[in-house]
Amino acid sequence: MKTVCLGALAGLLFLSLVSAGQEKPNVLLPLPAGEKIYTFREIEEQKSELKNKIARIELARLLGDGSDLLGNGTARYIAKDTSKTATPYGQVAFPREGLQKTGLADNPQKGPLALYVRVHLFDDKKAAAICIAVGTDVSTADGKASYSW
Repeated sequence: MKTVCLGALAGLLFLSLVSAGQEKPNVLLPLPAGEKIYTFREIEEQKSELKNKIARIELARLLGDGSDLLGNGTARYIAKDTSKTATPYGQVAFPREGLQKTGLADNPQKGPLALYVRVHLFDDKKAAAICIAVGTDVSTADGKASYSW
């Protein structure tokens, strides 16, 4: 019973975070965690420090068909980054607008593509982090950032 409740709570939290990823362009979010391009491996290793922060990643391609588990047009993919590490794979959730404006909707093999993502962690400490795409471009002012496609 406890597991079911935690799963439902995690699902609601994920829905609210993914909805935040569907915000209109120029919505203010935290500044990026620097200009460093993170690999999925680094995000997983540093997930506690990167929790709810904006990181920059570089995608080589999306794998398979995105799943719209929430029914709101947000597609979750397994993606491959451009690193040459043994584990270049991670999860990325895209709002429909992001997929269309980056060209990934028509060509998931398009890459490399630099992308800003919000790092989300689930309550289960063993669960992998998921990256929620917020944009390809950033502008900053007054300690806040505005992301757009």
